[in-house]
Amino acid sequence: MNNKIKYKSNNNIVYSCKYHIVLCPKYRKKVLVGDVEKRLKEIIEEVAKELKVEIIKQYIENQQSSQRPKAKQKWEKYVRSLQV
Repeated sequence: MNNKIKYKSNNNIVYSCKYHIVLCPKYRKKVLVGDVEKRLKEIIEEVAKELKVEIIKQYIENQQSSQRPKAKQKWEKYVRSLQV
């Protein structure tokens, strides 16, 4: 993979715009698997082609439910530290 930054330009500006999009199904159910995952990737690629944008990386990760409480505890501690 080429790590060189690609810039775009128009009449008066030069820019490099990147977005990170995260899809979270309700209650973190594993619905983005199998045929649904394949179709979602196809739709994303079709829309990207229509908008003339480049997808740098695309993957769908189904988070394990055992990982959620750890992250929740981390944020609870952080919020408590801000409140003090």
